[in-house]
Amino acid sequence: MGAALDLADARDARRWAAASLGVGALILCGGLGAYGIWDPWELDAAELARNPEGPLGAPPLAGWLVGASLGLFGVHEWAGRLPGALAGLAALATTFVLARRVTDAKGAAYAVAIAVSTPLLVLHSRHMFGQAPMLAATALLGWTTAELAFQAPRGRRLALLLAGFALGYGLALLSGGALLAVVPPLLAATLVRGLRGSLPAGADRLPALVVGVTGVVTLLLVVQAIAGDAGAYDAWRGGTPRGGQPPSFDHGLELFFHAAAPFSALALLAMVRLLGPVAATAQETDDDGALRARRETRLFLVLWPAFAYGAWTVFVSRYGAATFSGLVPVAVAVATLCRDVEESDRPWWPELVVVGLLAVLVVRDYALFPDSPLRGLDLEGLSVPDKEVFNPAGIWAALMGFVLLALTLGFGSRPGTPFAWPPVRAFLREQWARGGGHRAWVSLLALLSGGTLLAGLAAFVAPTAMGLTTFGVRLLRALFFLTPAALIVVALIPNALALGGRLGRHRLAPLVLGGVLFGAYTAFGFQPALSQHLSPRLVYDRYNELRAPEATLLEYRAGGRASAYYAEGEVEAVKTSGELLGKLQGDERAWAIVPTDELASLDRTFRKRRREHLWVADARSATLTLVTNEPVEGRENENFLTEVVLQELPELEHEVGGVFDGKIELAGYDLDLPQEGYIGAGQRFAITWYWRVRQRVSGSYKIFLHVDGAGNRMNGDHDPAGDRYPVRFWEPGDIIVDRQELTVPANYRPGTYTFWIGLYAGQNRLDVTEGEKDDANRLAAGRLEVR
Repeated sequence: MGAALDLADARDARRWAAASLGVGALILCGGLGAYGIWDPWELDAAELARNPEGPLGAPPLAGWLVGASLGLFGVHEWAGRLPGALAGLAALATTFVLARRVTDAKGAAYAVAIAVSTPLLVLHSRHMFGQAPMLAATALLGWTTAELAFQAPRGRRLALLLAGFALGYGLALLSGGALLAVVPPLLAATLVRGLRGSLPAGADRLPALVVGVTGVVTLLLVVQAIAGDAGAYDAWRGGTPRGGQPPSFDHGLELFFHAAAPFSALALLAMVRLLGPVAATAQETDDDGALRARRETRLFLVLWPAFAYGAWTVFVSRYGAATFSGLVPVAVAVATLCRDVEESDRPWWPELVVVGLLAVLVVRDYALFPDSPLRGLDLEGLSVPDKEVFNPAGIWAALMGFVLLALTLGFGSRPGTPFAWPPVRAFLREQWARGGGHRAWVSLLALLSGGTLLAGLAAFVAPTAMGLTTFGVRLLRALFFLTPAALIVVALIPNALALGGRLGRHRLAPLVLGGVLFGAYTAFGFQPALSQHLSPRLVYDRYNELRAPEATLLEYRAGGRASAYYAEGEVEAVKTSGELLGKLQGDERAWAIVPTDELASLDRTFRKRRREHLWVADARSATLTLVTNEPVEGRENENFLTEVVLQELPELEHEVGGVFDGKIELAGYDLDLPQEGYIGAGQRFAITWYWRVRQRVSGSYKIFLHVDGAGNRMNGDHDPAGDRYPVRFWEPGDIIVDRQELTVPANYRPGTYTFWIGLYAGQNRLDVTEGEKDDANRLAAGRLEVR
């Protein structure tokens, strides 16, 4: 009977392993060639891997693997990234095996899914510069360390584990250095054995002695290397000493919180849970060796990431940016917590409150800071484009919203809870029957509900007759839905929790699925979209598509190295803008790749001579732009300046005619209001200014806008054209189109507000020489009606 159970468990484990690792392989290995090489970070890694010259400056294993893959399969994106993806998959396999020591096969599959949901593992596995080899090596070392220290293996298994231990040690040393990748798991296991206070008897003590002695010797060598502070690279430290101010203590917590999302919100609770008591299974007794080993492994899983964090803080304080190496034990700990919740018969409301608040912080940070998923990449100078160009906040919010919902259903539900409509009427009758104060609050609730319904209905039927402001009407209309919405929520919450309860021992499966979706979007949505701006591939692809066979591509301040990977035909580097414009202003078609932030300056000079804009054939990237000097048949000009700088003044909705210093005229403006002729408090509107340039103005002038009235002021100071075409570029005859959006604050009183506008640089303002002005040298441009 016992053998049959063991066989069934083994089959179950294989099924869970195949399913979870299959999903992991899809996320880590799918579409490795679908996005371009990040410049300069992946280009640096690829160049170093193909030409490994000079002294070591970092652990070499990742570079060796990338170089070998490029040499074997050719120079392709997928070839350079394949070693990292396979290393990430190896880390997942080790995660599964390690998790089986503290939880069941389902929990081990959860651990794999949790690890592959994190941007830390996904992004490191899908780039040439990634540190997935280190994560895999330290995972292998950690697993074999735990087996040797706590399981007392013998015979052939002992030999295999010792070989794996030696392999993991060597790979960790080569991929991350001893400080980051070797010391944390070894020191954690050694300390656990030390806390136990004794070693196994006889031959069983050999594996634990190997771990303890290796850990102590390694720690001493690392301390010696750090104290020596030699200038050259040292494998025991894993880095080269650098100057600069070390980051604060909380920087590492922020890095982990963002890079290990979405399950970083559960990490602290999971660690605390591992420190709690461990109940024996049906096959274990309180003094059984398996139970004791499981308890020790749980403590090991807490100490390992703690020491990994300590090693990270030491490293970054002296040797530069680094990758947190303790992801695998954190994933195992969180998976163990999820299985504990699923196997319990109670809701976990106190824990849900804590974890939910932390998860909300993840939502907030991912919405405010689009580079949050990149915090775990130890890259200097990496940043994302402006939110106007690249803003995945909505998708992150949707994914985290799903995670929060699944978290609530999983932690807040009780198995077996039936579906039922909440007895609202019976509850209210019961309160009324209790008399006194209970009747008072029931009556007050009824009055409030009826009042909001009637007032909201009146706001829909006769808003003008009520004499309310626009904001007041919108507020009452919203309140109309308050009571029905409250009843729906009251009905949905218990039934939603009942739905979670119906899932029973699988009620956290939706949470894990949400994590998998999070990781899948990181791999197939976020990463390719960001690569569009960090890689020159799309620009070169468009050039290869449009060029003539004999064409030569001009490169101006475009790096130059990417053309070896992507460009077809001849490529010529030009060093100055004058040389570039000389070639672009010829009679024959010329193609050039230029930095996007140089386009305004180049276009301005080009227009002065040709009286037309540069033709932009590809503007998808925020860093590089493909330009040519002649229109491309069948394609639109993607030059944003065609909408910002006009030669003819369009028909204006409101004419102004004010002039500043005799050089710049505000010809007029258009208003885009949510209602015809007026706007309500709390609403957003757009205003488009049209400036006519009479003479050039030197200096870094910006536009100030004060919307004054009824004792209030809206401030609309801004850089013209979103800072993409500053005033110093404006040429005589140009019509500059400047659009901005403003929101009327909700507390603004009804009335007529005045647009006061001008140009300023520091404390200086251009004088208003024509038009209505005030004593503060502001031009009265028009009026805005707020109701």
